Amino acid sequence: MATPLDVIGDLDLTVDGEYVAVRGDGRRVVVDVPSLATARRLITKTPYGDTPRDTAAYVQDLLAEVDLTLDVMLNHQRVARLGADARPNAVSRLLNLGDVEVHPSVPARESAARNPVATALLLITGVGLLLWLLRRGND
Repeated sequence: MATPLDVIGDLDLTVDGEYVAVRGDGRRVVVDVPSLATARRLITKTPYGDTPRDTAAYVQDLLAEVDLTLDVMLNHQRVARLGADARPNAVSRLLNLGDVEVHPSVPARESAARNPVATALLLITGVGLLLWLLRRGND
């Protein structure tokens, strides 16, 4: 195992015109992005893999090796945790993200607020599918 690292400091970035705050307080680094699009651009503009999943796996392993934790925040609410303190959950396993911890409710709420009609159609379709499956199971 590599020697543990401490990261202490503040860094303000602009990614394609959007402000991103990076804060380190020892064993934890927090990256706060204003939108999912900005987070996606950060993940896809790295040399650590061909896909965002590859990048996440690489960063997860690297952070765990040096005993650091990275919290990815969307408007001050955690959407993902990578590194030493990450605790994979059911969503992580469903998406085959390895040891990366994800919390999709925050981006889901943001998306629903931005696209209420699409959200309503998706919910209606989901309820319809659920009712169809329940009816089919009773036959």
